[in-house]
Amino acid sequence: MTGVQTCALPICKVMLCEEKEVVFESLAENFQEFPIWSGSSRSGTVIAIFANKTNGSYTVIEYDSKVACVLSVGGTKVINIKSNT
Repeated sequence: MTGVQTCALPICKVMLCEEKEVVFESLAENFQEFPIWSGSSRSGTVIAIFANKTNGSYTVIEYDSKVACVLSVGGTKVINIKSNT
C-alpha cells in the first residue's frame, strides 16, 4: 500500500492507499471484514465501513473507481446505533 500524508486541522496522519480491488480483497481475506455501510461523499468518492461481526474489528475506507484509502481502523464497537424504523 502507498502512504499518503493528509492534514485537516487538528489531525495529521498518513493514510494507506492501494487499488480498490486489492483493499477489498485484503479486508475480506485477512480480516474477514465486509461492507456494512457506505455513502457518497460531497467530493464524489464513497465512504464505507467494513466490519467483522464476530470479533468487532472495523475499517473505514474512502474510495473512487480505482483507489481506496484506509481512513481508520478499530477493534471493538463502542456504541450501538438503533434505527428509528
